[in-house]
Amino acid sequence: MPICLAFDCLRSQEVAEAIIWNHEKNCFIGIFNSSDLIKAVLMQINMHRHHPDKVNDILLININTYREFQLKNESKQRLLDCQPTTSLIDILHIMSEYKIRRLPVIENNQVLGILTYSSILHHLVSSFDKSAAIYQQTIRELHLGMYKDVISCPASTSVAQALFILESRNISSILVTNEEGRMTTIFQRSDIFKLDIMDMDLLEKPLSAIPALSQKVPHVLCCKQDDNLQYVFDTFASTQLRLLVIVDDQDMPIGIISLVDLLNYFLSYIL
Repeated sequence: MPICLAFDCLRSQEVAEAIIWNHEKNCFIGIFNSSDLIKAVLMQINMHRHHPDKVNDILLININTYREFQLKNESKQRLLDCQPTTSLIDILHIMSEYKIRRLPVIENNQVLGILTYSSILHHLVSSFDKSAAIYQQTIRELHLGMYKDVISCPASTSVAQALFILESRNISSILVTNEEGRMTTIFQRSDIFKLDIMDMDLLEKPLSAIPALSQKVPHVLCCKQDDNLQYVFDTFASTQLRLLVIVDDQDMPIGIISLVDLLNYFLSYIL
């Protein structure tokens, strides 16, 4: 299946990833997701800049051919997965060690689901006592969030450059700011599904010129240091984001709090 067709399938089903089945090996061999798409699109953009006549060559190649080009050795080609009996601690160790954001649950060559940081956090919180005092503590009191090296870009940044920042920094999201330094939106890896990846001209346009990327309401993406944990979790649940921006009293971004931050905190609290 060509990369562009796989992209259309994921977008039409409104899912961010799919597990790849190899008929010759009779097993699952990997996951195709937004990260793979971003890498392929960046390769296509680079080729288009140097060879404008070669339109969308990369995006038309077969997924298996693309994977063989990307993966350098056999150990990296093995699909990382877990079983229904795998402990939560072991699952988190796998995700942390291999720096992956999702882990398939497979039993007898049947895919039972795909675990993400979001689904794990929801499970932990759903089984947590909602009346616990911890929910009323602020993120300042709980020392949650990252306040250094917060990555942002101006709204004039091209889509291609924003994708490059996500990939080169290995991050899931980037803050988009206006001329005053205030956040206007968050550009995420999953936003690639809102784009026409076959349109090279569109990918060279600034983020501010793409209507599909400016539909988020900024205040929904933010929290303050004095917001309590209950508010932060409810906001994550309602927005389906991987991070929230921490702003000061002037609504200027000063840090971020991610799903991983919350997950690590809940684990340390429970364990």
